[in-house]
This record gives sequence, structure tokens and C-alpha cells, in this order.
Amino acid sequence: MTLRPALSAPPSLQSSPVPEPVAPAGSHPADAQADPPWLQALDELILEERQDEALDSLHQWLARPELTPDLVLRLQARELRLQLLNGCSPAAAEQAYALLESAQSLGSARVSADVLCSMALVQSATRLTAAAMQAVGQADALYESIGDTRSRQLARLLLARVLMAAEMFVELIRQFEPLLGGPDVGDDRPVQDGEMPPRLRCALLLSVGAAYANANTELSGSAEGIDSRQAIPIYRRALALAELIGSPPTRVRCRFSLANLMIWTGQLDEAAQLLREVEQLAAQQPLSLLNRAHLRQNQALLAWKSGRAREALLMFREVRAMCEQGGLLFLLGRALLRLAECAEDCGDLAQALEARQAQVQLLGANLRAQQQNFGQGMLSLVQHARVAAQNELLQRQGNSLEQALAQRNGELNETLSRLRAEMSVRRAAEAALTEAHAQLELKVAQRTRELELAMRRLMEHEKQAALSYLVAGVAHELNTPLGNALLATSSAQAGLQEFGQAFEANRLRRQDVQGLRQNLQANLDIVSHGLERATVLLRNFKALALQDSSDDIEWMDAAQVAHNTLQAFTGALREAGVTVDLSGLQPLRLRGHAAALSQVLAQLIENALLHAFQGWSGERRLSLHGRALPEGLELRVADSGHGIAREHQAHVFDPFFSTRMGQGGSGLGLYLAQRLVVQRLGGELALNSALGRGAEFIIRLPS
Repeated sequence: MTLRPALSAPPSLQSSPVPEPVAPAGSHPADAQADPPWLQALDELILEERQDEALDSLHQWLARPELTPDLVLRLQARELRLQLLNGCSPAAAEQAYALLESAQSLGSARVSADVLCSMALVQSATRLTAAAMQAVGQADALYESIGDTRSRQLARLLLARVLMAAEMFVELIRQFEPLLGGPDVGDDRPVQDGEMPPRLRCALLLSVGAAYANANTELSGSAEGIDSRQAIPIYRRALALAELIGSPPTRVRCRFSLANLMIWTGQLDEAAQLLREVEQLAAQQPLSLLNRAHLRQNQALLAWKSGRAREALLMFREVRAMCEQGGLLFLLGRALLRLAECAEDCGDLAQALEARQAQVQLLGANLRAQQQNFGQGMLSLVQHARVAAQNELLQRQGNSLEQALAQRNGELNETLSRLRAEMSVRRAAEAALTEAHAQLELKVAQRTRELELAMRRLMEHEKQAALSYLVAGVAHELNTPLGNALLATSSAQAGLQEFGQAFEANRLRRQDVQGLRQNLQANLDIVSHGLERATVLLRNFKALALQDSSDDIEWMDAAQVAHNTLQAFTGALREAGVTVDLSGLQPLRLRGHAAALSQVLAQLIENALLHAFQGWSGERRLSLHGRALPEGLELRVADSGHGIAREHQAHVFDPFFSTRMGQGGSGLGLYLAQRLVVQRLGGELALNSALGRGAEFIIRLPS
């Protein structure tokens, strides 16, 4: 099967520059030889992403002096692939082009194809998807020309990796699912001609399963007719094949893939069993840092989806620490996302916000790195094209100089051709840069929309959490008075029952009647007090439902509103021994909600009576001052009482915050006053206080 006809890129990618075809078939003796067993073993290590073992083996072979130049280049190409597992550096593209030039000079189709495969991974990492696909297609053509079936199959897996990186999941499924037909066999049976070896087949199963699992994710969009659950039987086939192969890393990877999908599809028991099997495998052979992080991430997901969000939150923190310490940036992004979502479920909005911010910073850093790598890749591509054009130019100049000795016109025509070729190269480079810039702008716009969507969802979660907190506070406050009333009612019922029993037994005494009366009176007082307290709480809670209406906006005198409000508290102020000072209050006219202003002043006066003067042995004075401002007016309500501690001042306007909770304070008064001032009157409410020096509330209203 030839891959080139199937590698059709989207129209927006078809103009991306790609390397020129290299190395004709059969031009080097190494092309007629099969890969040595040690190189095939190295390819299997790379296929299973066993990076440390692969690098150790590769460096041991590179240190051997008897190694031929073609094998040195092939090992260097594989070393580049291993480096890409840790991310693409700006120098990777330059290194790939240097290897490609060496391969071209060597004249080996096999070496050139190996280098083209590494080049494709670099281009895929720098988002030059079309160029990467064409590089794989050229490598496939070279492998086909020398009859290297095994390397062609590796190239197919490489193409699947390129498509996965480009999120072209539907194309990946269309290209490779037909190759999965037929029985899965292990390493105990010889591979037939054209048949894919078990390890390669297992890797292809995992790639197709991952495409199904990701085809309908939020970021990739919806793929019609594709359900992520279709990946389950594919992953099961991969797991069964991994068991036949017996490779521990492959067995662990298959279990991770299947367990993760099981968690998201609600099959939690089977997912838990798979993760336990991974722990058993880890006891036999220690896991790499990446696999340990994957294991902990899946365990955290399982705990979260099993309803143990608090336990999962601690696990997600461990995954984040492991990723940050080990530099596992691609897994860190997913860990931060799940940490934020789990923290939101736990109501820990501060941690959720911090995780979201860290995720945004990581996305920004990744985007900047992609931009840098993309720019370096394009620069290397242009430089490579320029060098190729210059080499071609030098050759043509040499030919033209030789021909110039015999014919002057031939030299002039050759120079004209050179100029046209140079102009064509420059135009192609400019077009490629323009297209790349447009693609980058689209990517930035897409990421911006995704971040805005995430922020909107975070705000919705915060609103829901605030509402839950408010309702929980009201329920908590109502519980005490209603519980007392219920207890008193139960006590009265018990007294009545005893009284009835005495009456039926004809042993009723006068003192029994008096005891019943006292019991009923005491319990009715408790019930009355509890219901009165609950009524006040419900009235305050109802007052929180502010509505923006203009039907009661009128001209008013703020000073007169203050006088009228104080009259309602005359008895309470006198009883508390509080002196009222209105000397600083002058007529202040403005247009607004008089009822709302009166309610604000009432809440501030009531707050002073409840908190400022309770147990206060010093002077008891309540002062109201007012003055006009160029932009509106200012009212100050000050008391000479206890004052407010500095650590409490940041919370006095929070709902249900009170230092006298259960002693008559509901924690809603100042919260209601602040909402009225801000949302109804369009102003601001501030506090100036210190312990032992009283408290002063400052109301500023616009004209």
C-alpha cells in the first residue's frame, strides 16, 4: 500500500513548504540489506516510548568505531525522535535539515527515509502538518522502492502520530481502521509477508482507539457518527495483544488508556480493577515518572467520579507536583484542568481559580514556545531552500561558465534562468510565511475563545457557589430559633400529656394546674421568641432580593430621611443610654430612593445598638454628619462604642458574618446595607474603625 495518494491535506495546509524528494532507490549498498536485529530492537523501544532504555542503547552503538556512516545517520535520526518526546526545541528543525543534507550527500534511500520520518515529527511539532504528511509520504515511497515492509509499517504509525497531533481524528480513523482487520496474534507465531508485527499492531490499535476517544471532545469539536465508546473494544483488543506480547510498558499503557475511558463512560469498577493491575505490574517493574503520574491522574479521576472529590483533590495536587518537578508539561495541562474542575465541585473556588490561572499561564507559555518553534522551523525551511537554490545556482553557473567559452548567448540564458528561479523561491517563501501567519492568528483566536469560555464557566460556578453559601447561611440561622421552638413545643406536649394522665386518674391537684400553666407560658415564650427571630431573618433575607426599578425615585432631603429614621429608634436609643448628635447634619437634596436610604440608615443604627454599645462602659454617642460634594453627597454615621478589630473589617460586609452569632446578630444587616447603597442607590459604603475608638460608616451617593 502506498501512502502518498491518501495524504491529502486540507486546502489551508496544502501550500505549506516541504523538503524536496531525495535519494533514488538502489543508489547505496545499505539499501539492499535488512535492518540488523539490534536496530529493530531499538525501534521497538522507541515505539513503546521507553526513552531512557532507548537512549542508553543508542549511545552505546554510537560509541562503536566500526559503525558505518549510514548507520550513524540513522541512529542520529532516531536520537532526534527521542528528544522530541520531551518537546520540540528551536534547534530541532535545524538539526533535522542538517541530517537531511547529510543523507542526501550519502545517497541512501533508506537513510533519507529515516531522516524524513524524523523531519516529519519536527514539522508536526511546529504545526506544519501538511509538510509533515508529505515528508511521511516521501519516506513511504523510498521504503517501498527498496522493499522495506517493516519500515513502511513504522511510517504508517508515524503518520497516525502526525494526524493525532493535528487533531485530525476522523482522518486517522478513516486511514487506519481498515488496517485493523484480521486476528490479533502474539510473538509466538512468525509474521507472514505484509502482516503487521504484534507490537506495531498494538500501537496502531492504541492510536485508533485514542482517535475515537478524542473525536468528540470539547476542544476538538463534534464528529458526526463517532462515539467515544467505540474505542472500548479497540482498547480491549490492544490489551489482549499486549498480554500476548508480554511487554510491561505496553501492558501498562493499554490499561491506562482503557481505564481512563472507562472512568469517563461511568464503568468505574472495571477502571478500578485495571488500575489495581497497573499497581501490581509496578510492583514487578518500577514505573517511569510519566507512568507514575498517569497512574495517579487516573486514580484521582476514579476517586472524583466515585464521589470522593476531597480525596481526588489531594491526588490531583500530587499529579501537579509530579508534573512540575519532572517537567511533564503536556500532562501538567490536563492535571491543572482536572484540579480546577474537582476544586469547583468541592466548593474550593480559591484553589480552582489558582489552578485556572496556572492553566492559562501554561497555555500562554506553550503558545509562545509553539510560536518560537514555528518561526524557527520556517526560518530553517527558508534557509534550507536558499542553500539548495544556491547549490543549484553554483552548479548552473559552473556549467554556464564552461559553455561561455564556446557560446556567449548560452551564458546569458542561464543567468536569466537563475534569476527567475531565485524569484520563484522567494515568492514561495513569502507565500509560506503569509500562510503560516494566518494559521497562527486563527490558532490564537481559537485559544482566546476557549479561554473566554472557561472564564464564563468559572463565573457561573462562582455565582452558584455564592447562592449556595447564602442559602446555607440562612438555613443555619433559621435552625436555632426553629429548633428552640420545636423543643419548647415538645416540652409543652409532654406537660399536657402528664396533665391529661393525672386528670384521667382523678389525681389532679391545684399545683399541677399551676405547673402546667407555668410550663405552657415558658414554652410559649420560647416559641414566640424563636418565631419572631425567624421572621426577622426571613425579612432580612427577602430584602436581599433587590430589583432595579425607578418607580420610587424622587427628590428627597437626605437629612430629613435621617431624622425620620431616628424617630423609629428613639425608645431603643433612650433605653440604651445613647446620646444622638445631629449638629453636623445639614439639608441635602438629591434625587433617589428615599426608602432604600432610610433602610440603610436603620441597619447602621441597629448595628450600633447591637454591637457598639453592648457591654460598653464609656461614652455612648451616635453622630450623624452630612455634607454636599461636587459629584453628590456624603453621610457619616459614627458611634463611640467598642469599634471593629482590624482582622474583622475586611469581612463586615460579607453575608452571615457576625461576632455575635446566636446572640441576636444574623450577619445580614451590614451586607444588606452595602447592597442597598451599591445596587439601589448607585453609591458606595465604606468603614473607618479601630478597637476602642468606635466605628464610622461613610455613605457616598451620586447626585
